[in-house]
Amino acid sequence: MAQKINPINGWIHVQPEKKETVTKGGIIIPEPSQKRSPKGTVLAAGLNVEEVKEGDSVLYLQNTGLEQEDGTLLLKIENVLAKLG
Repeated sequence: MAQKINPINGWIHVQPEKKETVTKGGIIIPEPSQKRSPKGTVLAAGLNVEEVKEGDSVLYLQNTGLEQEDGTLLLKIENVLAKLG
């Protein structure tokens, strides 16, 4: 079972949005070729993070953050570009 992550200071815990594995034309994209989505849902926010809260949808810089074993990300709040919604 995955351990609960409680970020500190300027970090947030994000569940990335799942990307489509089949294109509109029906082509199946193999997993290693898929890029990580730059959108996700905030699972937890650390201390001193006032811009977002748990449950917010966010857009963040591509290829940033620390990927966890369960596929979630730890991101610095500076890497969040926008709150969606």
